[in-house]
Amino acid sequence: MTAELVDMHFIDGAVNGDGATVQKEACWRTRLFPEGTKISKVALFLKGNKDPNKAASYRPICLLPAMGKILERIVLQRLNFYIHANKHINTSQYGFIAGKSVDHALYHLRNTVLRSKQNKLHTVVISIDIQGAFDSLWWHDVLKCLKDINCPKTLFDLIYSYLSERRIQATTDGGVNIQKVTKGCPQGSLRSTSVEPGSRHRAQPI
Repeated sequence: MTAELVDMHFIDGAVNGDGATVQKEACWRTRLFPEGTKISKVALFLKGNKDPNKAASYRPICLLPAMGKILERIVLQRLNFYIHANKHINTSQYGFIAGKSVDHALYHLRNTVLRSKQNKLHTVVISIDIQGAFDSLWWHDVLKCLKDINCPKTLFDLIYSYLSERRIQATTDGGVNIQKVTKGCPQGSLRSTSVEPGSRHRAQPI
């Protein structure tokens, strides 16, 4: 079994192990993410009955080193604590928030419409679907958002290091191909549930 296939329950238990503790402390002290944790191996899965000859028909899943996921989870826990403790999450955000879901968003919309009807007003609903939202996540925007909320220096430096010099590795008929990555949030990464929502926080009031 490879490190990438280790169950996340095992990773949760390993967070407090001796080896993981050394890695955590070194990472936090130097404010650097280990280079070996920044390489993800890409596995492609065909979407349903899509045309296998088209690139868009495949869903890429990134297999990440287990130790990188451990460190990533720790950083995200610190980031989430800071964001919530300082009330930097917009109250209109429902996705990726503990205790909230799309059902709450629909309930809020329903109440808004009913309230407008009672006051003999019209309600306009604008629905926006961002195609490839995770794939197009701009890391510069993520870092700018962190600066805007006065993210603690140590935490900011760690995330900056985490987003720097990341690479993906894909195996094809022509051999192994490694490419540098400068944007996006891979499926399979823990940060896909935290960093991406935070980057669009400023769009919420719209």
